[in-house]
Amino acid sequence: MSTGLFYAYVKNFSIPDYFASRDVADSWWRAIVDSVMNGYQKFSTIRRVSSQFYTHATTGPVYDTVTDQRCAINFAGRVMFTLLSDRDQRAPFSVAPVIPVTDHISGEGYFIRSAVQPNMFWYWDGSGSIRASTNRRTRFTIRIADKQKPLGTIMIGSDDVIISVDYSANVGISLNRDAKPPVQPSAKGDEVALSGTLVAEGPFPVVPAPITFKFADFSGGFQIEYNKVGETATIRRDSGGGERWIIL
Repeated sequence: MSTGLFYAYVKNFSIPDYFASRDVADSWWRAIVDSVMNGYQKFSTIRRVSSQFYTHATTGPVYDTVTDQRCAINFAGRVMFTLLSDRDQRAPFSVAPVIPVTDHISGEGYFIRSAVQPNMFWYWDGSGSIRASTNRRTRFTIRIADKQKPLGTIMIGSDDVIISVDYSANVGISLNRDAKPPVQPSAKGDEVALSGTLVAEGPFPVVPAPITFKFADFSGGFQIEYNKVGETATIRRDSGGGERWIIL
């Protein structure tokens, strides 16, 4: 999850896009994909080559997406299109800076790092709580829970996601640390407001029924909790506010 102005190029009319943030860029793209999947084909030729490069045909031009009621009109005011400088000296726009970003692709594996403490990563030792560590890290798989969204879909803040370790141990929430096994809520709809320590495996082989989180939780829904015993640190889901995490 990220904040701050974000740039992308669109090949065909040599158009740079300005987005209010990288999250806005990804959500704009998802609006285009969803409109096409719902049967509206006007913008079906737009292709996302990378997070900063798109292509499109002359029909259904990219700049029409934010004025079309059936596509991404909700992004008007948060996306701006202009022209690159060309031989006719139009729009003297300099080259957009390259922004190092990781694509948030459903089903891929990621390291999860604190934005506040760049040396602090999520770590799982094979049992118990998800911990915060400065010398170890675990690659977690993050995927959209909605099976109608295929693997490879770009994830956005509103998505319900499942976090797991190698697709085998699903990350859940321990509401009661003394409970054996930890309490694992399964009723969808109640999960969003739950707070508790993140766990990936208890005294049972695999955490039952995957718990869903909002992808936006990485922008403030998780925090580090320091325990008095040995000053170990665990990751906690806190609906009241947390810190921002970088997905690498």
